[in-house]
Amino acid sequence: MNAKTTMIPLKCDALGGVVRDFEYSHAERLLRMKDNGGWVLASNDYEYINGNIIRRHPEEAPGKQKRRNRK
Repeated sequence: MNAKTTMIPLKCDALGGVVRDFEYSHAERLLRMKDNGGWVLASNDYEYINGNIIRRHPEEAPGKQKRRNRK
């Protein structure tokens, strides 16, 4: 069986706004580089904190409103 790999979308404005999916560990290595060619996270589903890519909780994503429990 093949293991499922997590792909992280990165965007590069220097290449005309190209969005490309990279394997999780490769995306982290690109973002850690000081001179990485302009690659940034393309999706609001992920955050880059202290050298690690972290998936945001859906309720904490910007632009989404929290649901209220109604009785």
